Amino acid sequence: GVAANSAGADWSAKMQEFAQTLRTLAPELAHDEVRDPAALKKGAAAIARLSHELESGPMANSPLKSDPGARHVLASLHREAQRAQELLESGNLAYGRALLRGITSYCVACHSRSDSGPKFSELVGSVDLTGLEPLARAETLASLRNFDAAMTEYGAIVRDKNAAQMNPFDWERALRSGLAIAIRVFQDPKRAQAFLKSAAAGSAPEFLREQIASWSRSITRWQSTHEKTPVTPKEKLALARRLVHDALLTQDYPADRAADVEYLRATALLHDALEKPTDNAPPLTGLERAEGLYLAGQSSEALQDLYLWSTHEFYYEDCIHAAPAAKEGQRCYRRLEATLYRGYTGSRGTQIPKSVVEHLAELRAEAFGQK
Repeated sequence: GVAANSAGADWSAKMQEFAQTLRTLAPELAHDEVRDPAALKKGAAAIARLSHELESGPMANSPLKSDPGARHVLASLHREAQRAQELLESGNLAYGRALLRGITSYCVACHSRSDSGPKFSELVGSVDLTGLEPLARAETLASLRNFDAAMTEYGAIVRDKNAAQMNPFDWERALRSGLAIAIRVFQDPKRAQAFLKSAAAGSAPEFLREQIASWSRSITRWQSTHEKTPVTPKEKLALARRLVHDALLTQDYPADRAADVEYLRATALLHDALEKPTDNAPPLTGLERAEGLYLAGQSSEALQDLYLWSTHEFYYEDCIHAAPAAKEGQRCYRRLEATLYRGYTGSRGTQIPKSVVEHLAELRAEAFGQK
C-alpha cells in the first residue's frame, strides 16, 4: 500500500544518492596518488552512512526486504566503508583509498544479478572516468548500471592480448564479469556467444580456453532449445531446477567451472522468482521458496561469486528460516554446515569461532524442529 510505496521511494532516493557519491568520488580514485584527502574522507563517510541506512532503515520495507543476497552485499559494503573511513581518518590514505576503489565491486555484485534495479542514466554521462584503469572503468560503469558501456570496456580488456599475458587475474575477472552481464542482465545468448568469441581470439591462458569452449557449448545448447520463456515464479523455479540439474551433470568435480553458463542462468531466474512479484500469478509456496533458496545457494557456491564469495551461506540460512523442521530446511542446514566446515579448514583458518558454532547450533535446532 502507501507505506510500501513510500519505502520503495525512500530506497530509490538513497540509491540515487549513493550513485551520486560514487560519481563524485570517481576522479579521486582514478589516480595513483592521493589528491584530495578531504574528498576521500567525505565520500567514505557518505558511503558508510548510506549503506547503514539502506541495511537497517528503508531496507526493512524495501522491495528487496526478502533478498538475502542484497542484505549480504549491504552488510559487507558497510563494513568495508567503515574500515576505509577509519583508515583515512587515521592518516592511512593509500590503504583507505584502495578500499574505496573496491566499493564498486559490491555494487556490481548486486546490480548484475538480473535485469531489474535502479537506473542512474542521468549520472553516467557526467562521470569522469579518465585516468581509471580499464577494469576499474568497466566496474564503475557496471555499478551505475550502464551495462552497454561496461560491456564495451570488458570486451576491450578480453581482446587485449597484452592484458591476458601481463595481468591474467584482471583479464579473467573481466571475462567472468562480461559473461555474467550478458547472461544475467541482457539474458542474450547471442551477445554472450559473441563476447566469448572475442575472448577466445585473444591470448587466454590455456585452462581458460578450455572453460571458454565449454561455456560456448552451453550457450549453443541454450540457443537450440527454443524453450518457452518462463513468466510466473513457478515456471522460473522449474527452469532453474532443470538448469542446476544439467550443471551438475556437466561438472566433472565440485569446483569445475564448466557449468557457469547454466548456473548464471539459474541465478537470474531464481532472483526473479524469489523477489519479483508477477501479476495474476500465484507466488511460490513456503516449500517452493525454500527450494529456490537452496538452488540459489548451490549455484552461488558453484560460481564462487564474482565479488562476494560467501553469498551462498546467506541463501542456505534463509532456506532454513523458510522451511523449519522440514526436509527442505534440513537439506539447506547440511549444505551450510558442510561449506562452513570446509571454509574453516582452508582459507579461514583451522579453528571454527565460538560464535559460528553457536549460530550453527541455533540453525540446526530450527532446521530439525528442536527449538
